[in-house]
Amino acid sequence: MKKNILYAILSFAFCRTIQAQTADYKAYYQMTSQAYCALADSNFLQAAELYEKAFADFYPFTYDLTNLRDCYLAIGDTNSAVNSVKRMIACGWTLEEKLPVVDYRHFDNDMGAFDSTRILAIREMYPSLRQEYLKKIDYEENAYWERIVYNEVLCVQTRLRYGQKKADYAWLTNLNEAIILLKNKELNREKIDAWNGSFAFMALVHLAQSTEVYSHNKKVCDSLFYQLMDLLKKEVIRGNLHPNDFAAIYDAVYSYRHDKSYYGRELTLNPKTGLNSCFPVEDVDNVDARRAEIGLPPLWTFCKIYNIKLPENYHK
Repeated sequence: MKKNILYAILSFAFCRTIQAQTADYKAYYQMTSQAYCALADSNFLQAAELYEKAFADFYPFTYDLTNLRDCYLAIGDTNSAVNSVKRMIACGWTLEEKLPVVDYRHFDNDMGAFDSTRILAIREMYPSLRQEYLKKIDYEENAYWERIVYNEVLCVQTRLRYGQKKADYAWLTNLNEAIILLKNKELNREKIDAWNGSFAFMALVHLAQSTEVYSHNKKVCDSLFYQLMDLLKKEVIRGNLHPNDFAAIYDAVYSYRHDKSYYGRELTLNPKTGLNSCFPVEDVDNVDARRAEIGLPPLWTFCKIYNIKLPENYHK
């Protein structure tokens, strides 16, 4: 019985492999954006139904599966919530992330609002589900992006030991290698485990930020940054990079250059209240239109769910 359940969960992931690589994800993003709006309005059942509809035709992102899990928890359907976690694992979610470097953070990923018994059960089933997921990884292709992630760690070490200047050029070397990969290697997040997770995301953020080394030469600086962003935007369309991650990478650099964010993903923390606020947003009247172009729901949904103060002059 357990083997049959395991097979069903992994089949969910395998059967959409071709879809994830050949389909335009526009329809997926439209459905998940509608689901996110429903989630923000506490219409959890409607949100769950919309997420399930999106996942029926497309290989899902673990970000969206996490939201589905929380919808099921909100309506008291614990079994479906646990099944959502199983599907997350089948799509590359990890219980923990760590690299063998003293100065690098260890991530314990969000388990959700389960009781202690359910959490224990998930921890017990995790190793076998993780091993099944890893069977579909193309380790030759994975090695290329694994190198990018480990180079990111070396860049952090270089900064700590030798200073920012040397680290900047180490990041630029890694950036050039990532650009070559994105141009010449067909990315498939289902078969490249190193692409998934927090470390890969942080690597992409730092690669985008490394273009600021050429801030004295705006032409070169812009050329590198927008070259990377154009390549990553293509991966959003192909379903390999979540729009939320793309927006965060873009805004990490845009907000530094302009003191405003472009997609509303840059936040500022009020040390007195402990609450986050949106960074000032460029052309705030059109921010939701820009977000919709890359597959994101309106900014108010993100702010409402995470209790973030909306930017000034933003109108829902």
